[in-house]
This record gives sequence, structure tokens and C-alpha cells, in this order.
Amino acid sequence: MPAVNRWRLHCVDSITSMTDPKDIIDADPERKAQRSAQLHRRFGGRFGYFRNRGADAGATGASANAAGGSAGAAGGAGTNAGAAKDRGVRPTAAFMRSHPAHLLSLGFGTGLSRFVPGTIGTLFGWVSFLVLNPYLTSAGWVALIVLGFFVGIWATAFTASRLDAADPGAVNWDEIVAFWLVMLFVMPSTFSQQLAAFVLFRLFDMLKPPPIRWFDQRFKGGFGIMIDDIVAAFMTLLVIAVGRIHYGQ
Repeated sequence: MPAVNRWRLHCVDSITSMTDPKDIIDADPERKAQRSAQLHRRFGGRFGYFRNRGADAGATGASANAAGGSAGAAGGAGTNAGAAKDRGVRPTAAFMRSHPAHLLSLGFGTGLSRFVPGTIGTLFGWVSFLVLNPYLTSAGWVALIVLGFFVGIWATAFTASRLDAADPGAVNWDEIVAFWLVMLFVMPSTFSQQLAAFVLFRLFDMLKPPPIRWFDQRFKGGFGIMIDDIVAAFMTLLVIAVGRIHYGQ
């Protein structure tokens, strides 16, 4: 066999008999340890970086959730505080006597009732109108209602601020003045007609359909307390007028 061919066969045998370097590394513990250290130096830092970033992200997410929970709790506490502020402080007889504005705003004591003070105030307005009507002309009633409205803006705002509420239920001077207005246009009338006016006014005042609700939400302070009841009074008179036209009364 020529020398060249023998050399070629020797090369092929050498190549086919070579061992996989990985097998050599696996067979040699020392070289395997060196290879592992090399791989760790090359890739371990990167993998550790991403693991640390993942841990940091998890910690950040947990912190964000905790902060969100704290914010939600604070928001809930603020809402509860706002609701408590709307309810305000329940007035007492001593509170009412402490200032003339309180006496007026609380309907001369009718607002101290624990049961529907607005309705009790409206009832007071009904009875007081019947008592004063023989002594007042229509012009006198108009003057009294206008004066009661503007004085009521100041008095109810003052009392509401002392009771720490936007529109305390105990403040019922607005119902009294508004029902005087209803009675001024209803009279003369029978008891049943006056009772119907009373019920209609209370329904409008409590349910606050449009446009009463718009006035109630739009205006605040003493003017807001007074104006929505005046609108309820006009709505009551409108229904009564339509009823009288329809039934010819």
C-alpha cells in the first residue's frame, strides 16, 4: 500500500477513535469542576442578576400592594369620616337656647324631635299659619316669607356649621317657611285640601325629584338649605293648580 494511503487510513482511524471532549471532562472530576467554575463565571452572574431582579420586582410588587391596601384603608376611613360629618352632631335643648339662630333654625324646638323633624317642622308651619293668618294680610305674609327666607339663609348656615353638617335634619326652618308659601296660595281651602297640600309638599321635599334635586345638589350653605324647599313648595302649588283646573275646583 502506498505511503500516502497508509497516512490517510491512519488519519481516519485517529479521528474515529477520538473521544468526545465532554466525555473527557465528565470522566475527569478535576476538569469537570474547572468547567463548572468556568460556566458559573460566564453565566452565573447573569442568571443571578435576573433572579435578584425578579426578587426585587416581587418585593416591589408586595410593597405596592401594601401601599395600595393602606391607601384603600385611608380612603375608606376618609369616606367614613365624610359620612360621619354629614350626619353631624345631634342638637340639644341647651344648644338651641345658646343662640337665637339655633332657636330659629330648629323651628322653635320642633327640630329637636327624634322622629321626622322635617315633617314636624312642616306641621308647625301649618299650625302657625292658621294661628297668624287672621292677623296678617297677603302682603304681610309675603313680607314675612321673604324675611324668613333671607334670615334663614344666615341662621341655618350658622347652625349647620355648629352642628358640623352640611344640611342637618334637625334644621327645619326651611320647611316652615316653604309651607307658609304653600298655605298662602292654597287658602282659603278645606281641611282635606290643606292635608293634601301637606302630603304633597312632604313627598316633594323627601323624594326630591327634578328639578328639586338639581337645586339641592347645586347650591350649598344656608342658601342651599332654604332654596330646595322653596322649589318643593312651587312644585306642590303646580300640582294643586293642575288638579284644580282638571277637576274644576
